[in-house]
Amino acid sequence: MGDYESFQGRFLSLSGIDLTRYKEKQMRRRIEARIERLGYAGYEEYLIALENGPSQLAAFIDYITINVTEFFRTPEHWKTLSETILPKLTERFGKELRIWSAGCSTGEEPYSLAMALLSMSAPPDFKITATDIDERVLSLARTGEYAASKAESVPEALRTRFFTQTEHGYRIKDFVRERVEFRKADITRDAFPDRLHLIVCRNLLIYLTDDAKEKVFRGFRDSLLPGGCLFRGKAEQIVYYKNQGLSKPASGFYFKN
Repeated sequence: MGDYESFQGRFLSLSGIDLTRYKEKQMRRRIEARIERLGYAGYEEYLIALENGPSQLAAFIDYITINVTEFFRTPEHWKTLSETILPKLTERFGKELRIWSAGCSTGEEPYSLAMALLSMSAPPDFKITATDIDERVLSLARTGEYAASKAESVPEALRTRFFTQTEHGYRIKDFVRERVEFRKADITRDAFPDRLHLIVCRNLLIYLTDDAKEKVFRGFRDSLLPGGCLFRGKAEQIVYYKNQGLSKPASGFYFKN
């Protein structure tokens, strides 16, 4: 199939994405499957195609960044967030919250956050910074437009309040969209926002190497204010969280002590 290590270096120069931060076995399997499916002879031939085809490169970046998301994914976690975590954060920090949604993909997660906050009996003033490595999905997220099959998974009361029905599906209303700022960023390379009250990063770190995962986790911890919360995915439990200066009020949630 060819030289994966050489592909990593040249792809980094081409895209700014460092594949060495991702688990090699998983990444190689995905890339080689794509090379074979598209009919290229190997890494070298495929890399030439990426270098000479912007649309091909954009499609490949979208493929390797694994953009799997949905509104209110894992509903029991969102119930805990709405009923326990958000009230605790407003009690601790008052009416202004700084929030980061890392690896936001096409925007369902940060918009779910915004809807949860706006549904509180006394909503705080908040701004959500939402970041992803893939500019294509960020462009989709900024439009706030979703197919009916996506939006109809949202409870009807929330869909009525926060969405407008369109010819092709639904669109997030402007007063929700204006609460979210989408930016391109790579959590394995770029500086993190700071003085945060809540970080949401779910089902992303499982794809990183152990070293990259630990570096990102330290960055998350340092970016949170004492008393702030990290919201992680169901399969991303922190085993020795007490040794990391964290407390765990519920599955998926960690407060910085």
